[in-house]
Amino acid sequence: MAKVAIAEATNFEKSGLFINRQFRIQKFKKVVEIPEEVVDVIDLLIRMINSYGKTSYNKPTRRDLRELMAKQYGFALVDGDVPSDGILMDSSKFASIKFPEKNALHFTNE
Repeated sequence: MAKVAIAEATNFEKSGLFINRQFRIQKFKKVVEIPEEVVDVIDLLIRMINSYGKTSYNKPTRRDLRELMAKQYGFALVDGDVPSDGILMDSSKFASIKFPEKNALHFTNE
């Protein structure tokens, strides 16, 4: 059982790209401010890795993330901005994955 609890920002407290159950890439902007006690998970992981390892990692820049996205299926479709209705991915690439929420997923391009 965990002995430490770390407060992380919810989807309403951060901006970014998310993939919904229809496999549509959507862009969200934060709705509410993050409470002071909430930590950025990426910052926390980088601090932990740097404190235990012999390598020094830095938080990825926007450019770093764009380069990674260009190499990943689905996100390679994101060229510039995501339109308000999102970008529908070809979900057939994911049909063989045993998602725990499979009954709620929509593996079509309709």
